[in-house]
Amino acid sequence: MILSPTSRSAKGSFRLPPSCKPLGTSPSRVFRCLCAAGGIRYTSSMRRFVDLHTHSTFSDGTLTPEQLIRFADRARLAAVALTDHDTTGGWGEARLAAADAPRLRFIPGVEISAKFPTGTLHILGLGVDEEASGLRGMLDGLREARDERNPRIIARLRQLGLEITMGDVRAAARAMR
Repeated sequence: MILSPTSRSAKGSFRLPPSCKPLGTSPSRVFRCLCAAGGIRYTSSMRRFVDLHTHSTFSDGTLTPEQLIRFADRARLAAVALTDHDTTGGWGEARLAAADAPRLRFIPGVEISAKFPTGTLHILGLGVDEEASGLRGMLDGLREARDERNPRIIARLRQLGLEITMGDVRAAARAMR
């Protein structure tokens, strides 16, 4: 953590040192100020950016978890979260790859789909415990619901005249991996 607990306001948000104000300050200057507030010496070689919403081939991404971690490291990210849809299945592979990238922090995450009055809401969980039984049960339920929903979607597409099978869908998904 860059800032100490004394650097937080009553609401938990970060307070910038006076040298970082006014609000029009550039992101680079804010980063340098945050480093100074946390007692960290800023250098131009520091990794400053993170990606907290990525997908691998375990959901709808095009890179394996290992490839994603290697890509993030080559892009000089400070941290990357693997947030596949409704699964934590890629975390093991991502952790192994991240062990070979000591300057990159791996953050286990998941994107969970939820029903909302106006549609679907996607919720990102970051730094979650994959062993939590409540999470496991919920993710299993979401996967089962998707496995039941997909054949109904295929049947509807066939009624509309599209010649497609679940085998076609699985083959297309494998080809993306």
